[in-house]
Amino acid sequence: MGLLQTLGLRKQSSTTDNLSLIPPWKRYQFAPFDGMTDVVEKAYKKNATVFACMWILQSMFPEPELWSWEREDRISYKPIQGHAVRKLFSKPNQDMSEVEFLQFVITYAPLGGNVYIWKQRDKARRVKNLWPFHDGHITPIRSANTREGFVAYYVLNDGSNEQTNPWGLERVDLLPGVAIPKSEIIHWKWMIDPLNPERGMGALEASAGDVLLANELRDYIYTFLKNDAKPPIVVTMAEGDEFTPAKAKRLKEQWLESTGGANRGTPSFLEFGMVVKELSSSLRDMQFGDLGDRPDASICMGFHINPVVVGALVGLKNSTYSNFEEANKALALQTMVPLWRSFESELQQGLSGEIGFSEEESLRFDRSQVTALQESEKEKEERIGSGFDRGGVTRAEYRRSLGLEVSEADDVYKENLASIWVPRGVVRQNDPDLLDAEEDRQSGEDEEGKGKKETKSASQSREIGNVLMAIRNGLIGKMRDELKEYSSRLAGEVVQRLLASGKGKRGKKELSADDLILESDVIALSILVKRFYVSVLELSWDTWNISLGVELAFDLTDPLVTEILGMAGERVKDITEETMGQLQEALQYGSEQGWSIEQLAAGDPEAGIPGIQDLIEESYKNRSKNIARTELGMAQNTAAINRYSDAGVSKVLILDDGFPRSDENCVWIDGQTRSLEWTKEDHPDEGPSGIKNPLQHPGCVRCFAPKFDEE
Repeated sequence: MGLLQTLGLRKQSSTTDNLSLIPPWKRYQFAPFDGMTDVVEKAYKKNATVFACMWILQSMFPEPELWSWEREDRISYKPIQGHAVRKLFSKPNQDMSEVEFLQFVITYAPLGGNVYIWKQRDKARRVKNLWPFHDGHITPIRSANTREGFVAYYVLNDGSNEQTNPWGLERVDLLPGVAIPKSEIIHWKWMIDPLNPERGMGALEASAGDVLLANELRDYIYTFLKNDAKPPIVVTMAEGDEFTPAKAKRLKEQWLESTGGANRGTPSFLEFGMVVKELSSSLRDMQFGDLGDRPDASICMGFHINPVVVGALVGLKNSTYSNFEEANKALALQTMVPLWRSFESELQQGLSGEIGFSEEESLRFDRSQVTALQESEKEKEERIGSGFDRGGVTRAEYRRSLGLEVSEADDVYKENLASIWVPRGVVRQNDPDLLDAEEDRQSGEDEEGKGKKETKSASQSREIGNVLMAIRNGLIGKMRDELKEYSSRLAGEVVQRLLASGKGKRGKKELSADDLILESDVIALSILVKRFYVSVLELSWDTWNISLGVELAFDLTDPLVTEILGMAGERVKDITEETMGQLQEALQYGSEQGWSIEQLAAGDPEAGIPGIQDLIEESYKNRSKNIARTELGMAQNTAAINRYSDAGVSKVLILDDGFPRSDENCVWIDGQTRSLEWTKEDHPDEGPSGIKNPLQHPGCVRCFAPKFDEE
C-alpha cells in the first residue's frame, strides 16, 4: 500500500514520501538582506561575529540528548528507557546523527527565523524520520480564521513551477511547490513576529544593518591597505627651482639614504624653500572609536550571547564576568536553557498523539549532560560534605563523591549522640523507651524501615506497569484521530446512501440503520482496531520479555496474538451497535415527523436536532478517546494475563485511578496485589461496588504488572 493510500488519499505521489532538498534559498525577504542567500553569504559566511555566534550555538545546542520523561512526583521527572523518542532522535534520518540534526535546527532557526521539521512516515503511518527545512525551502500560508490557527498549511518549493497538492488541501496561495498539511510539519520559531504570527523572526532581524556596517568597515580598511598607492610624503620644490626627472631621482635617493635603514629617526636637512607634507592617512588616523565596537555588540544581542563569550573586543573591554567559566554558565542559563525549553515545547506539540508518543509524557533535553550547568568539583565536595555533616547523606555517599573506596561499614549517617528523634507532641527527655526507639531506628529495624524494604518489589512492579501504561498512552491519540477520520468518512457515505434511497422507497419500506451502515463499514472498523491491537502488543512485547526474563519474538502467527485479534470482531460489533442505535432513533423520529430524505440528512439545527452526517460524526467524536483507551487496554491486559500465566507468574500489581473522576472502584484497587487468577473474572463483592476485569469501565486505564516475591 502506498503512502498516499495509507493517508486515505486517492492518488499516489512520491512527493509525500520523499521531499526535494534542491530549491534555492530565496523564498522570503529579510530586509535589508535580499533573501536567505544574502543572509548566508553576507552574514553567516562573511561576518566573523555572526560566524562565532553560530559556532557557539552549534556547539552547545546538541550537547544534551532528547528523552521522553515521565513524572515521578510534583517536581521530579524520570527518563523512560527504551522509548520511541530515543530511537527516533538517535538517528533522525539516514543522513544525520542526533548532533548533526540539532545543528541544522539551530542553524536554520536564527538565520531565517524558522525551522520546519517534516515528519516522514512509514506504511503504518508512524514517524520514521525527521527532516529539517529552512525558510528558503518552506513558506507558511497564513490562515483565514482562528479555527485553522495561525497557519493554514505549508508550501515546499520543490524546484518546479507547478503546484502540487498530494494531501488534497484547499489551496489559497499562488506559490509553486508542494502543499503540506500542518499535521506533517513541526514549526519552531526563533522569535515571534507580531506582524506575521505565522512565521518567526531571526537573530539578525534587528541587527542586519550592523552586520552590513561591520562588513563595510572591514572591507574599507582592507581595500585601503591593498590599494593605497599614494606616497606617504611629498616634497615640494622651492619656487623658481628647476625640476627635472634626474634631479627628482637624485633627491629621492639622498632622502632614502639619510632616513632609511640604520638612519631611521635621524634629522634631515632640506634645501632652502623645500616643503615636506604627509599625503596619506596612517592606521592611527583610521581608528573609528566606538563605531567599530557597536556592530559586534548589536549582533551578539540578537543572538542573546554575551560578546565576551564570542571573543569580541567590545566584550573583553566591558566584561562584568570574573572568569570565562562564569560567562559560559551565564550563557547556558540565560540563552541555551530558554532555547531548549522552547524547542522541547514545539516537539511535544508536534509529536503528541503520534504512535509511540503519549500526551502524558514530556519531551525534554537531559540538561544533566550540559557541562556548563554542572557543579565544579569543589562546589560538589562542599555541598555533599555539608550534607554529611548534617546527617543528610551517608559516609559511603560522601566518600564515593570524592572517588574513594567504600565498604559496608560506610553505610552510616553522621549524627550527634546528644540528639534523638522525638515523636511530635512528646517532650524531649532522657526516656529509656525513646532511646530504645532511636537505637532501633538507627539500626534500620523500625517498622517504617521494614515497610520500605517490603515495598521494593512493588516499586519494581510499578515501574514495569508504568512502562506498559506509557506504551498504551502513546497510541491513544493516534487511534482517536483515526477513529474520527473513519467516522467522517462513514458519515459521508451514509448520507450518500440515504439520498440514493429515494423518496419513493419510504412508502414501500421503512429505512433502517441496517440499510445505511453496511457490513463493509463494520469490516473497515475492525481492520482499524486490529491494526492498533497489533501495535500495542508489538510495543509491549519486549517489556514483557525483559520483566519475565524470557526471549520470545513477536509474531503475528503466535496463538496469543491471533487470539487477541479474534476479539476485534465482537468488540467492533458492540461499538457499531451503539452508533446504529442512535441512527435508528433518528430515522424513527424522522418517520414520525413525516420528514423527507433531505430533511433527514440536514436535520433541524434550530431545534437542536442533528442531521444524519452530524449524528454519526458526533457519535464517534465524543467516544473516540474512550474507545481508544478501552480497546488498547483490553488488548494489552488480556495479552499480559496470558504472558504472565505462561511464565509462571502467580501475582500481579494493579495500577489504576489514572485520571480525575475515576471510578470509586479504580481508586480503591490501585496499588493492591492480587493473584493472577483473580484478574480473569469479575469480583462483585470487592471494593465499594464490585470489581470488574480486565477493565472496570469504558476508558479505564487499569494495568497489570507482574509481582515478584523478595528473595
